[in-house]
Amino acid sequence: MRSTILMTVLCVGTALAACNRADNPADTRSDVSDARREARQETAEAQRDAAQGGAEAAYDVAMKRIEGEHDVAIQQCEALEGDAQAQCKDAADTRRDAAAKEAEAQRDRATM
Repeated sequence: MRSTILMTVLCVGTALAACNRADNPADTRSDVSDARREARQETAEAQRDAAQGGAEAAYDVAMKRIEGEHDVAIQQCEALEGDAQAQCKDAADTRRDAAAKEAEAQRDRATM
């Protein structure tokens, strides 16, 4: 029983130690590039779909752009370590949330 608890603690400790570690710079560049490409593709797809719609379609495009920018920012944060990485991710989340609220407000104003 005691050895099971000790092994569990060691496994959890090892997993937590890997949190907020900087990624290899080459991996980070690749991840950022992939995130940018995916964001462009999803935004373009949403824009094609939006050509048929109104305020809701414009909101969908805005949200695809916002999520894409967020994904790129998160990938860039992976180059940092520890608290700097956590703060970077928190800032990216805050920017995404503010942009999403603004997109929602614009959609709501357009549908009134």
